[in-house]
Amino acid sequence: MSRERELEDLFAQLERIELPPAGQWEPAVRSPRSWWGALLRNAGGVALLAVLTVGILAFGLYLRQPTRDGGAAASGSPTATPSPSVSSGATSTPASSLPTGVETRVLGRPVGEFAYAVLEVPLPGNTQLRSELWQVPLEGTPAQLALAWVRSAGGLRIPAATVVGRQLSPDGRSFVLTGTAGLVLVDLPTGQARAINDNADGPIWSPDGSRIAFTRWLSESTPTSWMVRPDGSDLQQITADSGPLLWSPDSQLLATASGVYTARPGGSRVSTWPDPLNNGANPISWRQSAPQLGSAASSSPNGGEQRLEVFDVGSAPRVVARETGSREQTTFTEPRWHPTASQLLYTRLGSAGNEVRIADLASGAQQRLTLAGTPRRAEWNPAGTRVLYITTVAGHDELRFTSRFDGSATNEGLLLSTESRVNARITDLAAISLR
Repeated sequence: MSRERELEDLFAQLERIELPPAGQWEPAVRSPRSWWGALLRNAGGVALLAVLTVGILAFGLYLRQPTRDGGAAASGSPTATPSPSVSSGATSTPASSLPTGVETRVLGRPVGEFAYAVLEVPLPGNTQLRSELWQVPLEGTPAQLALAWVRSAGGLRIPAATVVGRQLSPDGRSFVLTGTAGLVLVDLPTGQARAINDNADGPIWSPDGSRIAFTRWLSESTPTSWMVRPDGSDLQQITADSGPLLWSPDSQLLATASGVYTARPGGSRVSTWPDPLNNGANPISWRQSAPQLGSAASSSPNGGEQRLEVFDVGSAPRVVARETGSREQTTFTEPRWHPTASQLLYTRLGSAGNEVRIADLASGAQQRLTLAGTPRRAEWNPAGTRVLYITTVAGHDELRFTSRFDGSATNEGLLLSTESRVNARITDLAAISLR
């Protein structure tokens, strides 16, 4: 007999219950169905009704339990999907307190050297991406998922890539992202997040931490540069012809695709680029000492000669590396100044083969690093003793490091892998020292 049939029989038996003769109950019960009202007006009846109610409820709960053979519960409740793997101690922030499409973890305030890597997975339909920011300790302890958010995968206008080094606050404790809710500021230690501006793309934190520059699109092909305070106040437009790329170390100037501008409302252009900048997460690197700027550029918009150039704002460039070929054959990308030395780390991409190189300005030497897989993105660690890089190995992405800059392949380490994540890619990284 089914459980539902058992419950029906129970109700039928309750209706056939014989009650005491009239006179012992007030008012007298004259039919099986009329005695329920009498029960409610007699203390003994109330007690009996309570017992019967508890019994029926208990039997209903019994019906909702899974069957012994492991079948689904009668209620049809879905099975929960496990959350992304994180190390112990990282707890989730309640979704009700977060902007739409954003989920965070509570990381606390760790100290030491860390890499931050962005991992992206296409969502069903391929119109949106799930982006994840992972905090990776460089001493070798497990990586932690810091936050995840949903963003557009493209359309008429391809959204700006997530560039970790530009979107981390100077102290490494906050992260600004572009999600479905617009510009969102996340406090990494607590996991708290809030939307601060809409119609915003490609946010870049100023080195002094006081402002966030971003791109606002007036149309599908018209980017403009704006800035806002981290609390969402003091929204101001800087340029009307291009989006921002990088702040100067003193936060007084802003580099855009069309040149360098003063970082104030209606900013004036200080200089243009000597040669057309290449595409990439960040084709320039800016330091305090001279020469200040390192850029990955081309002799013409269609390629021609690839050039790694160094110069000060408004001055003529010095070419420290060059290579001839089309953009498909060879493209210089992502120059990065060494933290203390006059060296530029950069990547050569293209059909001629991907290579990570170090250009030494003093000697003029070029050193190619011997790395695992097919590397496509590299950064110095904060001390300048390691090169962290993203590479593809056997069809999946890995975040690795090397501390050998002489071309040997020893002393390498694996920090993060997407081998167990279908269609996942590591798209960017940054390194920072947390104190």
